[in-house]
Amino acid sequence: MVKNPNAAFSHVIAGYYAGVGTIGDSHNLLSKEFGPRMRLVSIITDLDIPEDEMLEKNLCLHCKKCMKNCPSKCFSENGKDIYKMDKVVCTEYHVELVNQHHWPCGKCVSVCPVGEDMKVYRGSEIVSKEGINTAKVLVLNLKIKNSYNKLKMDVCG
Repeated sequence: MVKNPNAAFSHVIAGYYAGVGTIGDSHNLLSKEFGPRMRLVSIITDLDIPEDEMLEKNLCLHCKKCMKNCPSKCFSENGKDIYKMDKVVCTEYHVELVNQHHWPCGKCVSVCPVGEDMKVYRGSEIVSKEGINTAKVLVLNLKIKNSYNKLKMDVCG
């Protein structure tokens, strides 16, 4: 995997075509609600499921925070809408961190300002208790739970 970190199936591309979000300069899928801070899982099925509309407006702000904060320096500008990413360099850095008993990097995810959740979660720190709108956090949590339960019912019956 380190030598060739390209996959035959991309959850990011699947999420983009499923209308979950758009692809940012960091090569992560960005949603309106969570920016890049989400785990992606794909279910391949022949069920007849109604389509969601793809997002027309790119959610990426092109702020370059992902590129500037990348410890592996795997991103480079190529003059196009999305940065060039050296996936081998990124993967080698992740492996190095794991071998040192650390979590994989995720810096491009933590610094990304996109997503409603950034009103509560900023970078790598939680906003002070006084700054948190508890009602909004509970509503967001309930939305996540309801979405999961609906998906579970749709898929599992």
